[in-house]
Amino acid sequence: MSFGSTNVTTGNFYSFSFDGSNGIAASGLVGGIGLFYSSNSGSSWTQSNITTGRFFSCVILGTVGIAVSYDNLGIYYSTNSGQTWTQSNKTSASFYSVALSNSYGLAGGANIGGGETGNTGIYKTTNNGQTWTITGRTTGGWSNIYISGTNAVATNGTSSGAIIYSTDSGATWTQASGPTSSNFTPHSLSFSGNNGVVGTTLNGSGVATGAFYTTNLGQTWSQCSGIPNNIRVTSMSLSGTKGIASTSANGLYYSNDSGATWTQSNKSNSFFSSVFLSGNIGIAGEFSGVGGLAGIWTTGDGGQIWTKSVNPTTSINRVYISGSNGIAGSSTNNGLFINTSPMCYAENTEILCLVDNEEKYVNIIDINEDTLIKTYKHGYKKVENIKYFDYIPINSQNSTECIYRLKDGTLTITGGHSILVDELSEEEDKLQKQLGFKDTIDDKKLLLSCISDKFEKLNIEKNVKLYHIVLENSNEEKHYGIYVNDGILSETISKKTFNYFFKSHLEQSVF
Repeated sequence: MSFGSTNVTTGNFYSFSFDGSNGIAASGLVGGIGLFYSSNSGSSWTQSNITTGRFFSCVILGTVGIAVSYDNLGIYYSTNSGQTWTQSNKTSASFYSVALSNSYGLAGGANIGGGETGNTGIYKTTNNGQTWTITGRTTGGWSNIYISGTNAVATNGTSSGAIIYSTDSGATWTQASGPTSSNFTPHSLSFSGNNGVVGTTLNGSGVATGAFYTTNLGQTWSQCSGIPNNIRVTSMSLSGTKGIASTSANGLYYSNDSGATWTQSNKSNSFFSSVFLSGNIGIAGEFSGVGGLAGIWTTGDGGQIWTKSVNPTTSINRVYISGSNGIAGSSTNNGLFINTSPMCYAENTEILCLVDNEEKYVNIIDINEDTLIKTYKHGYKKVENIKYFDYIPINSQNSTECIYRLKDGTLTITGGHSILVDELSEEEDKLQKQLGFKDTIDDKKLLLSCISDKFEKLNIEKNVKLYHIVLENSNEEKHYGIYVNDGILSETISKKTFNYFFKSHLEQSVF
C-alpha cells in the first residue's frame, strides 16, 4: 500500500468526519489553516470560507456540519456539507470535541487558560449547531463526546479526568461507575452499539492507566485485559466486535471481543497517534517512529498484522477510512494524504514476451526494464517501468478496489483493471457508465473485471503484492493491450496515469 499527497500539501490536521462521500477536515496546532471540504471521499479537498484558525473537532451529518474552535472563537456551523461556515451564537470560548445526532448536538469545552468563563462544560444544540446553551455539566474540559439517540457519553480530558453519561440528550449527566476522576485521564473514545472503549494518557500524578471498556453505553466501565495498565493508550477504534488500539511507545493492539481483551500485534514499538477500523480493514498513524521515521500503517485482518506504507515518512495526527479511501492528516506541515489504488496485476500473472527471438509467456516477477512485451496491433514494446507494492483492499464494498480472478483461469487483477473485448453487452455498458467508465484501445472496448461475468471477486482482506507496467511510448496518454495468461487481452497503464498517481509515491521496484 502506498499513500500519496492530495491537493492539500501544507498544514496539519486534527479531525475528519464523513457522511457518504462528503467530508470535512479540520486543521490543528501547526499553521491553523481552517476548514476544508471534500465531495469525493477525500480524494481531493477545497478550502472553505474559513481559511485560518485551529479546529480540534468537526462532524458532518447529511449536509449539516459543525466545527469547534480551539482559538477562543466558539462554534461554527454549515448547511452545505462544509463549503461555507457561519459562526453560531457561541462566538467565544475554546472547545475540544463535538458530536451530532439528527439536529441534536453536543460540544465539549476545552478548559484552557485557567478556566476562563465559557471555556468549560458541555454545550447543547437542537437546531443543527446554529444556537447553543450550556447543559447541566458546567465545568471541566471534555475531550471526547459520543451520541447514540438520546444517549450520550463524555470524557473529561483534564488532569481530573472522568467519564459521564446522559440518557436524556445531554440535559442531565451522571458519573459513570468504574474508574474515578482521580485515577486516570481519558484520551480517546469509540463505540460500536452498546460496547465502547476509552484509552487513557497520564493522570494527575503522571501515571498512565491503560484502557477501559463498557457494555452498557458508558454507564459502567472495567479495566481492559491484555493492554498493560501502565502504558498510554492514544487512540482506540471499534467496528463490530473487533477493535484496534494505539499506544505512545508499545505499538498497536487488537481485540476480537468488543474491547474487553487485547493482544499485541506484530507492531510492538513506536508512538502511534490515531487508529481507525472498518470491518477487518484498519489504518494507523505513526507519530514518532523507530529510527526517527514515522508514517502510515495498514492491516487487513482486524489489526493482527500491520504493514507500513511506502510513503509518506512524516508524522501523522489523524487517520480515517471513507468508502474505499484511507485518509491521513500530517502532524507537521505536510497536509493530507490518501491511499492510491492502481489497476494492477497479481504476481501469478504471465505475459507474452519476445525472448531470444521467440514468443513465450513470462511470469511478471521475472519481467524487468527493457523486456519486450507483445502488444495488440503495435508489435513489441519495451518495458519502461514495472513496479510492485503491497496492497490492501481498504473497503471490500467498492468493487473497483477489490481483487478479481478469472473464473476459468488464474488471471488475478484489481476490479478497476480491464480486459479487451469486441463488444459490450447492454448491461455491461450500463453498469460501466454508472461507474463513469468508458474507454477503448484501438478497435477493442475495455470491460472492467468487476463488471464482467467472466471474473469472480476474491474475499481478500490482507496484503496482496501487485504489479503495474508502463510500456515506452512518446504519447504519455497511450496504453496498450497485452496478452496475459494464455491469450487474454488486458490493458497496461499509460505513462501519464503512472506519473500522476504512482511514480512519486512508490519506491519499490523489481529491478
